[in-house]
Amino acid sequence: MPSRRSILEKAKAADLRPQGVDGKRLQKVLERAKKFFRRPSRHADESVERHVSLMAQSVERRDWQAARDHALALGLLGEQLGDPGLVKKAGRGLRRLGGGNRAWQLIASSKQVPGRPEWDGSDLAGRRLAVERREGDLAIFFQFASLLGPVVAAAERCTVLVEPRLAPLYRRTYPALDIRLEGEGEVAATDADVFACFETLAKHFWPDEPTARAPFIPLEPDRRLVAELRSTYLNRGSGPLIGFAWGSLNKSKDLPALDDWRALLGNLPGRFISM
Repeated sequence: MPSRRSILEKAKAADLRPQGVDGKRLQKVLERAKKFFRRPSRHADESVERHVSLMAQSVERRDWQAARDHALALGLLGEQLGDPGLVKKAGRGLRRLGGGNRAWQLIASSKQVPGRPEWDGSDLAGRRLAVERREGDLAIFFQFASLLGPVVAAAERCTVLVEPRLAPLYRRTYPALDIRLEGEGEVAATDADVFACFETLAKHFWPDEPTARAPFIPLEPDRRLVAELRSTYLNRGSGPLIGFAWGSLNKSKDLPALDDWRALLGNLPGRFISM
């Protein structure tokens, strides 16, 4: 005699999806509706394209305020649409246009990692903070280094994941930092209470009011190596040494060609060191 299954067991085993023609048609309509609501509206797409175009035009005619206004509008649209790429684009635009703290807010927001509690600027006493770059080149480790001072002083422990070549530089500057090397483990394994990218630190420590910003802390170089290099360069002749950063790996930057620098470099005293 076949065993009788409970209603619960039957329900678990049953395929409860719509099986009839009408049911399947309804299912397709629902799936299309879900995809539709996940997409930005045509009006939103047009607004984004319009602000991108107008921002570019404003930059070309050097109307910086108008360019900032369009970048701000793009950031707001990106937030409303839940589009991290657009938020990042707007933040980077504002950063180049001198958009103040709003630039860091947008970039930090675009870099948030789902599932990790992002530091919100609240008190770090008794808490462990992990800081990482998430994306970007080595310049991030130099530009935002001063922002580690306040968190080192406030947090129970501050862990920073750095590019291996910069670990000695960071250890000399911040002996209390817990330095970890990028590529030698996941940031989630640092046993931190809250997490942050460097732009999150800028969001909280670089407000628009200059007097309220975190103080500048210079990185501590290897003094012996500095003396050796200085002696080597100075022994090659008289005149000041001028560091010259003439290129970039960022292909989207509009940089002068070396021939364009010729008139300037030929008239400056001293010797140049390629950075």
